[in-house]
Amino acid sequence: MNIHSLLDEGSALIRKSPISMHKESGKALPVQALNAELGEFNEDLAVIARKLINPLKLVVMGEVKAGKSTLINTLAGTAVSPVKVEEATASIIVIQHSDRSEGVIVWQDGTCKEGTPSEIYTILEEHHGDLDFFSQCQYIRLSFPLPKLQRLHIVDTPGLGTITDQNNEVTLRYMQEADVILWVLNGNHMGQADIEESIASAARMGKPILVVVNRIDEVDGDPESIRQYVLDQLSIYTDQVFAVSAYEAFEAMRRGDEARLSRSGYPDLLEHLERKIEEKADIVHLDSIYSSIEALLRKNLFFHESCARSLQFLKSQTRDYERDLDYHNGRIKQELEDRLRQWGEVDFLRKEKQEIIHMIENLKIFSGKQEKDEIDQKLRRNFSEEKISLELNKITRELGEQMRDAWMHSLKQIQDKQSLQLQSFIRNEQVQLDVSLLDSLSTGQEMAVDGAKKGAVIAGAWGTAAAAYTAWLGPYASSITLGAAAGAILPPLLIAGAVTGAVAKLVSFRQQKNRFKNDLDVAFTQAKQEIMHRVIPGLISSLRKHNDKYAEQMYTKYVELTSNGNSPLDIERLEQSINRYIEENKMMLNQMVAGAGNGVS
Repeated sequence: MNIHSLLDEGSALIRKSPISMHKESGKALPVQALNAELGEFNEDLAVIARKLINPLKLVVMGEVKAGKSTLINTLAGTAVSPVKVEEATASIIVIQHSDRSEGVIVWQDGTCKEGTPSEIYTILEEHHGDLDFFSQCQYIRLSFPLPKLQRLHIVDTPGLGTITDQNNEVTLRYMQEADVILWVLNGNHMGQADIEESIASAARMGKPILVVVNRIDEVDGDPESIRQYVLDQLSIYTDQVFAVSAYEAFEAMRRGDEARLSRSGYPDLLEHLERKIEEKADIVHLDSIYSSIEALLRKNLFFHESCARSLQFLKSQTRDYERDLDYHNGRIKQELEDRLRQWGEVDFLRKEKQEIIHMIENLKIFSGKQEKDEIDQKLRRNFSEEKISLELNKITRELGEQMRDAWMHSLKQIQDKQSLQLQSFIRNEQVQLDVSLLDSLSTGQEMAVDGAKKGAVIAGAWGTAAAAYTAWLGPYASSITLGAAAGAILPPLLIAGAVTGAVAKLVSFRQQKNRFKNDLDVAFTQAKQEIMHRVIPGLISSLRKHNDKYAEQMYTKYVELTSNGNSPLDIERLEQSINRYIEENKMMLNQMVAGAGNGVS
């Protein structure tokens, strides 16, 4: 397996990500996954490609005052890094072999400032704490006549956990450049700083890590016990921990004191570096590049798998939403229809009928024309166009309010349910990525995920869209109304005309009260039948259309916002493309694993 071909294939795979293709087609992504990450993948591959033509890089990392500079001087065999200027190295410093001592500051714009190593360090000290200065500095290269560094570059990094976040960012960004990371801990402050996540980030990039517990001469306790404690804590990321005193080692080397050098613990570290790193620099270098490519492809795989799961979740939510919407739409329509039928069959003119009956009951045997005229006028008013229109518009307003309240209650139920489902998905996605990470590390197959929280970010992007829908839904749902639906379909003149004839006959009919009331029942029954047969069906049809319209509008808006303008067909095609892409990514990783057993050329 040719490492150059592997790089080319990896680059081609990342460039043809369906997510990139979807964006290039001019469409927004339904879930905002991998927007920045895909660009970072290509940048990382460019870094890995440059490593093919550069010597092996041993990157020294750790917190301020962990003794990194002293250890670097010990490794180089001479003073090449200042040890008494706090945070003097607020930039990346590459220390390498050259026939003569020289230094250069490489600025972000590509220009350089040359000088002796001493002059370069003087400039750094003069700009101590100057964030603007160091933000313009890409890296510093110091060259010394050090045969030990002909095949190995030592890279000093700004201390982690400093008072400036900029130093942390510079150091963490540089980790992809490393072939081997030498992580220096301060033996005086074990357990006082949370460095596990930083070490984990390096391990996820496929970087071999050597941990050095420094300043062991200042600690009360057995160095081996301290070494074993650190190994137990960080065993998932490294199996190489050394307890040393870089200061004692450097002083012993200057004075030629072999016994002091042996007590410093440095010989064990040096032997490992010489036997496992320096003597096998070419193998270590290629293995580092190979591991970095594998880690990057695993990172690419896990991101796309997370994106596929997010799309599947989005589709599931959309289907659930549509089902819930249909259920509540049918329920609300039935409730409104039941209320309307009850009104037509029972409530319509019931109060008015009771008033007329009461007036009839109060008629006396000697009641005259005045009392009967009052009944006549009352009947005519009750069956007038104005009265019936008033009653119908009143029930229409009531149904509109009932419809709005029912929808607002139902939509809140749907949103609460979907919110709980989203939270559950984010938690499960977080766990799934964490488990994938731990499984990968525990089997020695390091991967890069830049923190499993990325999965939650992918899901969270959908949650943001759902929140936007919720924000739109509140004002929209509260505006639900039947409007002028009743006025558009009511034929009150027909009803009045049908009833007034019966009323005229009734009031001119001079019989006993019971016969009078019976005829009154017939008149009211005829009026109700007119309402039930000629008005209620039209109102029910209008109610159904309005509810279907609102349900359709809410579903359309839901899909528009939560899918970021993508149609269900767009999402289906994207998901299929991502699933095919995932299989291609897995195949390439399987080929790498198989090829690793036969060696890397």
